[in-house]
Amino acid sequence: MKKLFIISIVLILTACDKVPINGNLDGMWQLMAIQDNVTSNVSNVKDSRLYYSFQLHLVQLNNGEAYAHFSHRNDSIVMYDWCDGSPTNNKIIDTTVLNKFGLYDLRDSFKVELLTHEKMQLRSRKVTLSFRKF
Repeated sequence: MKKLFIISIVLILTACDKVPINGNLDGMWQLMAIQDNVTSNVSNVKDSRLYYSFQLHLVQLNNGEAYAHFSHRNDSIVMYDWCDGSPTNNKIIDTTVLNKFGLYDLRDSFKVELLTHEKMQLRSRKVTLSFRKF
């Protein structure tokens, strides 16, 4: 009986713990720099206060300015199905609103070049994005 009680307590305590499904990717990231992969020009955007938040299968820009689904597998991230932050969640069809975040396609694929608990670097065909964990 005592054994059963201890096992029950252990199961209850471990069942309540949520593990991030995306590892170090989960959380809020501040975009620090955008590098053009063709010209190698680097734009320091730290003072612009641009943020990405990754959780479960959603990415959010600047506390609700835009949302998208994403998939994270091994060393790649794909962001797709962008919606604006309005109450009706309108589909984004023009990437102009996403450009300041270094996003130029409605379906952007990135290679994860660096991902730690404090820094991240993502590379697409057009740009390399550098982040710090916020």
